[in-house]
Amino acid sequence: MVLISGKRWTRFIAVGILSLVLIFSIHLLDFATPFSNPDDLSASMDVITACATSDSEHPNDSHSAVPQIPNVVHQIWKTTDLRTYSTQMTASHDRWKQTLEPLNFKIKLWTDDDVLHLINGSYPWLLSTYEGYPQNIQRADMARLLVIHAEGGIYADLDVYPTSATQIQCLQSLSLEAIFAPVSGTLGLSNHFFMAEPRSPFLLWALYEGKRRGGATSRFIPIPYLRVFWSTGPTMVTAAFRNEDWLVFTYPTTNSQTPSYSQTTHCTMESIPSLPATLNPALSGRDAIADALHRCVLGLDTNDMALFDSSFTPTATFSINGKVSSGLPAIHTNCFGIIKKLDTTHFVTNIRINIADSGVQAAATASAIAQHYPGGKGNEANAPHLLAGAQYYADFVKDEGSGLWKIETFKALTPWSEGDWGVITVNEE
Repeated sequence: MVLISGKRWTRFIAVGILSLVLIFSIHLLDFATPFSNPDDLSASMDVITACATSDSEHPNDSHSAVPQIPNVVHQIWKTTDLRTYSTQMTASHDRWKQTLEPLNFKIKLWTDDDVLHLINGSYPWLLSTYEGYPQNIQRADMARLLVIHAEGGIYADLDVYPTSATQIQCLQSLSLEAIFAPVSGTLGLSNHFFMAEPRSPFLLWALYEGKRRGGATSRFIPIPYLRVFWSTGPTMVTAAFRNEDWLVFTYPTTNSQTPSYSQTTHCTMESIPSLPATLNPALSGRDAIADALHRCVLGLDTNDMALFDSSFTPTATFSINGKVSSGLPAIHTNCFGIIKKLDTTHFVTNIRINIADSGVQAAATASAIAQHYPGGKGNEANAPHLLAGAQYYADFVKDEGSGLWKIETFKALTPWSEGDWGVITVNEE
């Protein structure tokens, strides 16, 4: 038996309290930076504010524009029996029907089984993460993002009630990709009520972020409430929003029962300049080898042939799903020449590298996710796209002249994909 003196117990308790304070401080700091200065967005604020102040007796006559966000309200519960939702309050499902069905809206209730069917059919890459969440609320958080990404429309928690059909129709008519409710002013995004177009790139990015945070990292957060917020809840959605360089701003509401909303629009970015193939100071060891993969995919995404070529030997072989190209000219024809016409982003992760005893040869494996849109259409709503997950294998050699590691053999397999392979094959013609 180990005995701890009174003083040691006091120190132990003090350390525990300080640790909890630190955890909560980190949680609060995650929302500490506002997205934007509303003074710089006065013109857009005027547009948003108009939705909060308009209230026609005949909503159908208020907004003639065809909404980009479908007339569907999605809600989620374990089963179709909403009597099990709460003993304290009535689920809002019927209220949404009464308010919006006369205006040609569909009110759709998803069950847990419906969501699993959707994941199995359209998002198999997320299934293991989804089933592995320890808390049901984590699955509920991800489910709402999934159904809106898949079909588009409006998501409302079962404790969110409609107060103005006119405002909802006005928001739909703004031709925005996604609209979220803010928390703490403009410091964060809530996920209890939001709307988006089908296949919203932001929602897809949020799903990626939820999958990334769904691994072992979140298990180091000892408080369940914070773990949920960080892994799948508002903190995760807010982080995804910031990482995508989106803009957010809120407008005031004239009805205290009606939630305020945030607008999300993607920033138009200038072309990103490429760094030289040889960095300063020079990379070494595994970092230098991994950089060959990074040069390859960045060369594709930025249409930088010189950077792309720097990652391969002249005699390299390049294989995707068994289709082999031998030599750099063939790789140009069958890979670079096709991908350069598209809007793409490649993410490479889980890189593991084995260096031969000679010090000039190496092999690596990696995982990758790549999104492909037709050239110039990456920011267009409902544009065809191909999202693919890949497993990479590569053999490398160290080039004596440049000192760069280069790919001698590259193999990629795509165990899953979502979307239209025609986005790529049409450019092969």
